[in-house]
Amino acid sequence: MKPFLIGLLLCQLFVPVHATAQSQTNADIFDIEQNKIIRHVPLDASVQKDITFSLTHITGVYKKFRAIPTRGSMVRVPVSPPLLVQNQWFHGLVDEVIFIFPPSEDPYVLLFDDENRSCFFTFTGDTKELRSNWGIQ
Repeated sequence: MKPFLIGLLLCQLFVPVHATAQSQTNADIFDIEQNKIIRHVPLDASVQKDITFSLTHITGVYKKFRAIPTRGSMVRVPVSPPLLVQNQWFHGLVDEVIFIFPPSEDPYVLLFDDENRSCFFTFTGDTKELRSNWGIQ
């Protein structure tokens, strides 16, 4: 019995183990006042479509000095497959976008360029459905 168990353990050492990486399919909702992630929300095709629409309808650079508000929510959303954004303010592949929802103004987005610099943009589009899906006021 002992040689059988030793042989079984040795076989397990040499058998390759295939670990599958779980793809990121959740949006992370961050409460700015609490300074923590409060919820993970599964993404579906309609959300990815809304995100693509928002990124292709960027209207300008967010111009306020303090880009991160003191209240509100931020939602980090993976973009899969990465989306090529080309306009007069930004040119690059986007694999994640952060929506910022301040309580008293229109939402805007945070993108990172190839050199990992933060870029804040305004956009057109209705975010009521996204807010409703994510539970944001």
